[in-house]
Formats: sequence, C-alpha cells, structure tokens
Amino acid sequence: MNDIRVQFNKWSSTQQHIQFFSLHQFYEHLLGQAFTLITRDDFLLWFKENELHSRLTAEDLFLEINTVIKGRTEQKMMTQQQYYTFVSDFSLQEKQNIYFVACLYQKWLDKTFIP
Repeated sequence: MNDIRVQFNKWSSTQQHIQFFSLHQFYEHLLGQAFTLITRDDFLLWFKENELHSRLTAEDLFLEINTVIKGRTEQKMMTQQQYYTFVSDFSLQEKQNIYFVACLYQKWLDKTFIP
C-alpha cells in the first residue's frame, strides 16, 4: 500500500496531469495561436440584429452558408456562379437570397474578426 501512495505522490507532484480541452481550446493548443470561434448563436444574433429577412430560417441559412457556400471550397466562399450552378433543392431565387445573406455575413466576418 505504501508503494502505491509513493507512486501517486510522484505522479500528483509533477505537471504531467491530463488536460481536457474544448474543441476551440484544442485547436488553439494544436495550432499554437489564438483565434475567434464563430458559433451558430453568433450568426443568429448577427442575423437578428441586422433585421434580415428570408423565407428560410436563420438556422437553415447558417447551415447552407457554412456547409455549402463556405464549406465546399478552399476559398473563403464559393463564387456566385459556383453556388448558382451547385445542385440542390433550392430554386435560383432562393439561392440568390441565400448568397446575398452569405456575402453580408462574410463582410461582417472580415470587418469584425479576421485581421
């Protein structure tokens, strides 16, 4: 029993404890730099504060913008032409509305968060 206590005291007196990170903290630790994480709630607040309107809910817009317009390209976002020709269930008119919101959102991100 004494051996176990000695081993525990050795372990607990060192700085090699297990650390738990949120995903955000993990990326900062892994990349070695701080960054701002924009969440769905941040988008919803921005959408509401700017009094934007759409046939789609703000949640649906967030998903479409982040998974298709911003998520399927290596640039900040798809070009307008790329998005309009992307196969989806949205009509061209809906895509125009979504892309308009995406452009406003990207301008806000560039102005507010990205150096």
